[in-house]
Amino acid sequence: MARKTDVTVYIGRFNPFHKGHAHVLKQALETSKLVIVLVGSSGQARSLKNPFTFEERKEMIEKWHIGIDGDHAALRILPIRDYPYNDALWIRQVQSAVKKTITKFAVADGIANSKLLTDIAITGSDRDESTWYLNAFPQWKQALVEVYREDNTLNVSATDVRDWLFSDNSMANATRGPAIQATLPDSTRRFLGNFVSEHRVAYEALVEERRFVEHYKKIWSVAPYPVTFTTVDAVVV
Repeated sequence: MARKTDVTVYIGRFNPFHKGHAHVLKQALETSKLVIVLVGSSGQARSLKNPFTFEERKEMIEKWHIGIDGDHAALRILPIRDYPYNDALWIRQVQSAVKKTITKFAVADGIANSKLLTDIAITGSDRDESTWYLNAFPQWKQALVEVYREDNTLNVSATDVRDWLFSDNSMANATRGPAIQATLPDSTRRFLGNFVSEHRVAYEALVEERRFVEHYKKIWSVAPYPVTFTTVDAVVV
């Protein structure tokens, strides 16, 4: 039997948790003693990009975890916040969270010295520039996983799931819905169904926001020049 990695770190936003995430996390759980999932963009207000709170995303992951079989690693799920203009601070936050979690795990597991858990890996799928952080921790080895594709053909994308979930276009939902839902674990599908019914006000606000954004882009589609939909804030002291 192959030796297991002491600790594997998995960073993501999981907005929502889909089969691509599950594919990476399952491999980490099978090859490690402890898996630390760090949920990014925590503590933000609901938006089309981040519609779910940390607690809701943690619940999605835990519900999936309960349903898997086999002898797996211990799982710890923690929030981390964004520092858009300070990568160094974000990296220090991740390192601190991992160190504290290892120490707590070692104490709870009866290990006298948490320094025994020094074999640390970072996992994920290196898709594009958005996964730059996989190379930001040279002290940890990389345990990268090939990008998951549903039936080896369909890219699994949380962006597509959010577009489908918050679209008020019934024709688009009827056409794309089955394919999008196939990219989600059963536990996530149940969570989204409950979210729509239990958080109706928040859900309808997000649907309205998406409708406004799409309408705004459509108005500018006839512009005689390329349009960049970017806003900036200025702070003058």
